[in-house]
Amino acid sequence: MGRITKIIQGEKAGLAMYAFSEDLLSGVRFFAFQTEETEESQKRIFYNTSTVFYAGSYLECLLNELVCDVSNSDSKEIKPNVEFWKVLENQKKSLGFKQKWDLICSIYGGKQWDSSIEPFQSYDVIITLRNELVHYKGKYLSKNEIPYRRIESLLQQFKGDKSLIFEALDVSSWVHELLTSKEIGRWICDVVMEFDLKHREFLTGKKMTEEEIQQNKLLRLFH
Repeated sequence: MGRITKIIQGEKAGLAMYAFSEDLLSGVRFFAFQTEETEESQKRIFYNTSTVFYAGSYLECLLNELVCDVSNSDSKEIKPNVEFWKVLENQKKSLGFKQKWDLICSIYGGKQWDSSIEPFQSYDVIITLRNELVHYKGKYLSKNEIPYRRIESLLQQFKGDKSLIFEALDVSSWVHELLTSKEIGRWICDVVMEFDLKHREFLTGKKMTEEEIQQNKLLRLFH
């Protein structure tokens, strides 16, 4: 269950925010584990698809919660000021998560989103896969044709079950091959967990100690 934060004093006293990002994170771990455990191809498709959808929504949800939390804070130490965060709160529907990320990083000196380096590169691949599945085109494709280079690179790492029916028809489906993989869910989970454990370090540029990382990992074991 996600954490809930309640405003204690001031004109907004009594209002509360539910941290749905924590449910998304738990869901990513749950479905990744189920994918590894099941021997049924169809169930792996269900679990891997759920892992992709949860993971693709996680980071934007986390950033929206962060923006909401800071914009409603009465702390005097907020950088650059609370008005900036209130504007960001009002504009967050029109901004993509990468824009929000870069705006926050610009204040605190963190890592700007760079799709050429990890872990940003891997999360971009997850987003590409999520978008391609959510907005599935339903196109006729030639055998072994794959719509995106990023998805092609995933298939080089993760391959699931071969379909006897597909082989008999001399056709293939990147969706079926990828989503029947036993390993892709764990990879997605590892990418998301790194963001969860280190997102404040990435956003602020303040490196976490090994002790802090281990403490966060321990907390997640019981979440």
